[in-house]
Amino acid sequence: MEEKRKSIRISKPLLLRLKDAAGKSQILYISNINQEGICFISQVQLPEGGYVEVSLKLPVLPHEWLDCRCKVLESKDITKFPGAFISGFRNRVKFDSISEQTMIFIKDYCDFAVKQNRAHL
Repeated sequence: MEEKRKSIRISKPLLLRLKDAAGKSQILYISNINQEGICFISQVQLPEGGYVEVSLKLPVLPHEWLDCRCKVLESKDITKFPGAFISGFRNRVKFDSISEQTMIFIKDYCDFAVKQNRAHL
C-alpha cells in the first residue's frame, strides 16, 4: 500500500478533547498523529468536509491543552469493518487553524518519536 502522507504517522496514545456541535467535550485517545493531522475514534460521526475544534495534550506539556481547528477528511463507521472489535467512527482530520507554537510542539514531538523508533531498529 502506497503511503500518501508527507510525514510519518506516530502511533502513540495521546489525549484529545473533541468539542461537538452542542459545545460538549469528549476526551478521546488519538490513534495516530503526524504533522498534518490526526486519526481518532469517537462515538459520533463527524461531517466530512466540516470543521471541528479539538485540543491535544502532548507529553512535552502534560498540564496544557493545545487548541486546534481541524477539517474532517473522513468519518467511517468502523463497526462495519470485517473483524471489528470496537464500535464507533474512525475520524481522520487535517490541521486547519493552529498556532505557530502548537505546530512547533507537534513537529518536535513527531520528529522525536521518529528518531526514537529508528534508534530501536
